[in-house]
Amino acid sequence: QGNDAHFRNDTNLSSGFPFKNGTSNLNLSLAAWIRPTVIPGLADYNYIVTKAGTAAFSFGLFLSDSKLILLTGYNSGNSAEYTDICAITAANQWYHIGFTLNGTTGAWVCRVWDDVAQTATTYSGTVANIPLTVDTAPFHVAAWGTGTTHVNFFLGQIDELVIFNDLLSVTEIDQIRNGIFGAAPGVLVIDDITVQFGIDNLVLG
Repeated sequence: QGNDAHFRNDTNLSSGFPFKNGTSNLNLSLAAWIRPTVIPGLADYNYIVTKAGTAAFSFGLFLSDSKLILLTGYNSGNSAEYTDICAITAANQWYHIGFTLNGTTGAWVCRVWDDVAQTATTYSGTVANIPLTVDTAPFHVAAWGTGTTHVNFFLGQIDELVIFNDLLSVTEIDQIRNGIFGAAPGVLVIDDITVQFGIDNLVLG
C-alpha cells in the first residue's frame, strides 16, 4: 500500500485555482505522466488527483477496475457522479494523461498517450449533473483524503503534474507531453518544486 501524498488545504490554494471555494472559475485542465505499478480491481480506488472529501465533492481522477475514472461533484458537494473514461490495463509502463473539464457545461476531454505503443487516443463526453460543485475540500495528489488523513493511494509514479485554470486544446496537451509548451497565462503552481509543475517524479507504493 502506498503511504505518501501531497495536498493543499482549500484556503492555501492559489487564487483562481479550479473549484477553489469562492471562485467563479469552473474550468480545469491538467496534464501528468503516470506509471501505475498495480492495476487496481473493482473494489480498489487509486487516486491521481482529487478535490473532494466527505460531503464535499468537486472533482477527481482515479484508477479502478482497470479503468481511468472521473469523479464530479454536484448537489452542493453532497453527491458524486462517476464516469468511465478509458481502459488502463498495463502496469509498470508510462501513460501521459491530458484532461480538461468545463464545470459549467459538464463537457470533458481526455487525451491518453500510451508510451509503449507510442499512440495517443482522445476521449470525450459530458457529465449529466451540472454545474459542478465549488467546495472547501483540500486538493490532493496521489490520494483521497481530508487534510493530513489519506486513503486510496495511487500506487506507482506521478511525474510533471501541472494544473491550469483554463481549457487546453488537444494540440496544447500534446505540446506539454513533448516538452514544447510555453508557460502561458493560466498555469498554476501547486507546489514550489519548479515554476512549471507542482509534482515532479512522485514515487508511491
